[in-house]
Amino acid sequence: MITVERQVATEAQLSKVAAYHSDFTNTADWDPRTEECVRLDNGPLRTGAHYRNVQKVAGRSLELHYELLDYHPEEQVKLIGQGKNVKATDTMIFDAEEGGGTLVTYRAEFVFSGASRFAEPLGENRSEQGRRRRCRGHAARDRTVDPYPDFDAGDAGLGSYKGTSEH
Repeated sequence: MITVERQVATEAQLSKVAAYHSDFTNTADWDPRTEECVRLDNGPLRTGAHYRNVQKVAGRSLELHYELLDYHPEEQVKLIGQGKNVKATDTMIFDAEEGGGTLVTYRAEFVFSGASRFAEPLGENRSEQGRRRRCRGHAARDRTVDPYPDFDAGDAGLGSYKGTSEH
């Protein structure tokens, strides 16, 4: 299993941050591997909502179908995704920070099957190496690590993220 966990603190209000991240179609805005994420059903956001998510992994497009498994507005969102040879569990936890900001904890777990499971140790190593490179580069620049360097949520009223990244 490959696990990635990130914590990001922002000055934006918890209600705005949670609403933005709970709508999984926004994933392409903040996850550099997501090329596209489309909701497959209609209506208000609720447990049972379905998504098609396309990610670029190792130079290849990987399609996963996600279901919103656990939805507690302004607290936690948990989704389960299934692809050809991978099962993913994505969890986002939203906590209010002192002074009105928000701490987002994002955790993604990937379990591979079929021939892909043999590449899992390589993926774990590559994921950790990439995380270390990003952390070193950001820390050297401003002593604050930004795990979403390309994320600009200006239209969502979130401002830019500054936080820490952990594996």
